[in-house]
Amino acid sequence: PFEAGGRQMYDKRTLRRQHRDVFDVAIRGWRMQHTAPGGRGPCRAHGCHVAVRVRPIFEKEVAQGEFEVVTVHEVWGEVVLHNCILHADLVRMSVHQQGFCFPMAWGPDASNEEVYAACGKPLVAHALAGSLATLFMFGQTGTGKTYTMSALLEHTMKAIFESCVTAKSPRGSGAAEAFAVLKCFEVA
Repeated sequence: PFEAGGRQMYDKRTLRRQHRDVFDVAIRGWRMQHTAPGGRGPCRAHGCHVAVRVRPIFEKEVAQGEFEVVTVHEVWGEVVLHNCILHADLVRMSVHQQGFCFPMAWGPDASNEEVYAACGKPLVAHALAGSLATLFMFGQTGTGKTYTMSALLEHTMKAIFESCVTAKSPRGSGAAEAFAVLKCFEVA
């Protein structure tokens, strides 16, 4: 893509991929030096709990020249975006870190069981006690919402049915009675 006068135009993604090695070294250096949460202390949740899960990078993306540009510090609940940019002269490169704090955050290596234990299990207990519980997922296309929700749904249903088996019937027959309404929908 050349414009008039012979100057070639690049988009940000192409430039980031072309200079992957330089950006990757800069991000690794930052990660080694970043040993405390940036700015604020740990986040606390009140009422509505917000959690973030960063999905792993796909092999296809690595083959296309992509690399990890998100760092998650699970202990602090901090998610840091590393914005890799080239200046207008297409020579000077820089990486700007932007941190966000959440009550719960998981990196790409987190298991579905970990996420369920922190997010789903308390909601199941709340619902089994007779209250309402809602789990809402939001994110860009391709970020892993369906994958995570499917796993959480599986764990949730298992926990609900296990609680029915161990529950005593109020009539003393030993058979458990349960009524559950589970609604799932995806807005595309």
